[in-house]
Amino acid sequence: MKSCLLLIALAGVLGVPNLFAEDAYSRAVKAQTILKAKTDAAGHAIKYPKRGIPELSGYLVEIPPGGETGWHMHPYPCMAYILSGTVEVEQRGGPVRKYTKGDSFAELVKTQHNGRNRGKQPVKILLFVAGVNGAGPSVKK
Repeated sequence: MKSCLLLIALAGVLGVPNLFAEDAYSRAVKAQTILKAKTDAAGHAIKYPKRGIPELSGYLVEIPPGGETGWHMHPYPCMAYILSGTVEVEQRGGPVRKYTKGDSFAELVKTQHNGRNRGKQPVKILLFVAGVNGAGPSVKK
């Protein structure tokens, strides 16, 4: 039951498919799906936490020009939406992926990675996490 409620809440935060939006909202409201994913960026299946109290969190992450996140990993499923700039995400032992303004993606889960801003403007990322109460969005590695 908790998983079902978490999925419903996450769908509301991340944007519901147009089919649901047409049923739930008035015709004046437009709902655009920006991401539907069953796997993270590396192709690993998304799995929700089995322990702890489910908690949805949202963060505005800003990486300055020339800055980077540092090597880290997300213990829980995350969804990122790039508000501005371009970020390069290097997966430890894997590929480098580029995301730019308007892109959305399922963050790598339990996989070390580092985000870099090689541009001249700040990268702003809206990050949503389907985690557990008391846990942060990432773990430093």
